[in-house]
Amino acid sequence: MHSPGSVRAVVVSDSKRGHENQSRVLALMLGDTDPVVLRIRAFGGEPALRLWLAVRGRRGLSQAAAARCVQRCLAPEDNIAFRSLAQEYRESRGSLRLIAVSSGTPAATFNLVAARLFNAPAVVNMTPSLLPRRWFDVNVVPEHDLREGAALPANVLATPLALGYYDEPHARLEAAELCRRYGLNPGGNYVALAVGGPSASSPWDDAFVIECLDRLLEDASRSGVRCLATTSRRTPRACAAHLAARHSAHGEPAYLLDAALDPANPLPAFYALARAVVVTADSFSMVCEAIHAGLHPVVLGTARQVGRGKLARALSKLETSGRITPIRRPEDVTGWREKGRRRSPPNEFYFSLRAQLLAKLGLDAPS
Repeated sequence: MHSPGSVRAVVVSDSKRGHENQSRVLALMLGDTDPVVLRIRAFGGEPALRLWLAVRGRRGLSQAAAARCVQRCLAPEDNIAFRSLAQEYRESRGSLRLIAVSSGTPAATFNLVAARLFNAPAVVNMTPSLLPRRWFDVNVVPEHDLREGAALPANVLATPLALGYYDEPHARLEAAELCRRYGLNPGGNYVALAVGGPSASSPWDDAFVIECLDRLLEDASRSGVRCLATTSRRTPRACAAHLAARHSAHGEPAYLLDAALDPANPLPAFYALARAVVVTADSFSMVCEAIHAGLHPVVLGTARQVGRGKLARALSKLETSGRITPIRRPEDVTGWREKGRRRSPPNEFYFSLRAQLLAKLGLDAPS
């Protein structure tokens, strides 16, 4: 049970981990470290519900109808959490403030339903297609989704990054455990290397990536710098195998996690240990995580870099604002460690956006 007068976030989730994680960051901004998560199942009536909301508005849906809709669409295991929240809300007699939160398009309609059910504000992260921004009390919108030079509506907050929060104390604990298990030096001179893979929004060239990785590792070795590397589930086997062969033959990278074999995420620990970071350009989330950790990532592009699409626009904006340094050719590797050094305290963007969000909702900053 939360304390009287407290705020609880109701996270409406489409069960996509990236979306849910960003919604949990919004909940943390609101002061709720343990939000109620309502995972919505696929529901064939969603277009009709959206049309109803378009015609009648959020308040055209009765609370009883909203309750039936939420219960029908909830994943079975979440019905207990839903009933518990409803009971807590009734017993609070108005002292508990609820705020509905979601990320992405699939959960956005049900965000509005949950908001109607509890007479709560609706906060949506990322621009939901097919749903007007004016339907939500606050929209957190990536800058690359906004028209250049256009005035922002009162209910829109722009952000250059995917939402994130770097939990520095927890990351330091993870870093200490990584050092203990693998004989790393907590005060060592390390660089973090995060290798992704091809995606629909980012071209990929194995030969180009491998050449850049070789140059990075060889330059690090000559300079007495050790690399901590991780692949992702999308990393082509040729790239992962090349890193593994270097790790076995030369001890560089000093530590390597193959994501195809181990589901662990060592990046928070890497960011606690590293003085610089290199990430591949296919993952906007990896780029943003590094920035949230206070680093200035060097972003390894591809030999066939394209200049269109949301990912390209987002990275271009970060480059223009001086938040990342791209590597588009193997020759650009020179001086990468200086370019990618730690430059700012962690979570600068998180705290700035939190202040704006709380102001929009008329809330005090959580203690």
